[in-house]
Amino acid sequence: GARVLVGAAATEAQIKQGHPEDLRVLHFATHAFVDAAVPLRSALVLAEGGGEDGLLHADEIYRLPLRADLVVLSACSSGAGRVAAGEGVQSLARAFLQAGAHAVLATRWPVGDGDSGALIERFYAHAATLDAAAALQAAQVEQIRAGAPPRSWAGFTLTGAAVRLTVLPPRSGRPAALAAAGALALAAAAALLWRRRRAARAT
Repeated sequence: GARVLVGAAATEAQIKQGHPEDLRVLHFATHAFVDAAVPLRSALVLAEGGGEDGLLHADEIYRLPLRADLVVLSACSSGAGRVAAGEGVQSLARAFLQAGAHAVLATRWPVGDGDSGALIERFYAHAATLDAAAALQAAQVEQIRAGAPPRSWAGFTLTGAAVRLTVLPPRSGRPAALAAAGALALAAAAALLWRRRRAARAT
């Protein structure tokens, strides 16, 4: 089934120490920051705990033993980064692919929570009957028809294989975005965590 970790429970340690090799779907709803000068310092912001600082850096992602069908990075600019000659974009999405994920859904620019949430919900709904690439396309078409501005849906890209997900039947209280078999969803209170950390460094 699916596990959902929210706020302080959505720790970096849960990823590193929670047998990531057994997960089919990894879904991050959090903040990300991109270090264009040193791409390996780019990170997803999670909660602290278990001996970890809560920043899942790209160089740590590369070392994860992943076999996931899909990683969803519902985080700003998670598919953006420096372009290296002969290697392509050095992004958080690339780090997950190199770690063993079959496909990664990421964003090329900052997106709002409301916009990303609407598209991701539509994506998972279509993933019940379509492969991931077709599900993303169908979700984007629905956003267009609903009058959503391009900035809210055009930045989402799928890299890797056109995988099929095993989606569980809907259940009361469980969003469609979390209804994937073998899934772990981490929704850190990332914006608040990041503001607190920046404030602490400034004092």
